Amino acid sequence: MRLPGDFDIKKGYEIQIDNIGNRPGDASDFSEENFNAFHQTGAVYPVHGASNPPNPNGKPSIKPIPTKALGQWNDYEITVAGNRIKVALNGVEVLEGGDYTDNNNTYRQGFIALQNHSKGSRVQFRNVRIKELNV
Repeated sequence: MRLPGDFDIKKGYEIQIDNIGNRPGDASDFSEENFNAFHQTGAVYPVHGASNPPNPNGKPSIKPIPTKALGQWNDYEITVAGNRIKVALNGVEVLEGGDYTDNNNTYRQGFIALQNHSKGSRVQFRNVRIKELNV
């Protein structure tokens, strides 16, 4: 099935869900590492594929990450208005230095998707709500 418009799952923003902050290795690009602030829970991570990549290229999360203990549900609130993204985890804004703003306004439309990491990873969601803002 082909959707109308310029929709591509490799173009857009990902709000990380990964307290370990694992950046997978790729010999051609970078080596694998853990606790990378741009890959930890709450960080904004652009998924590339655009001819005009976002500026800035992501935004790290704060430390410590305000997650609840293993087995407890976390509350994530992600607000997108134009080219700005605000991320709150358990009532705490988690982007280092405030909201993320893509100065190039790179991705004007696209999908809303939930975490689908890698084989063997387990992520669960409940009470997912999406609402349009009146701005």
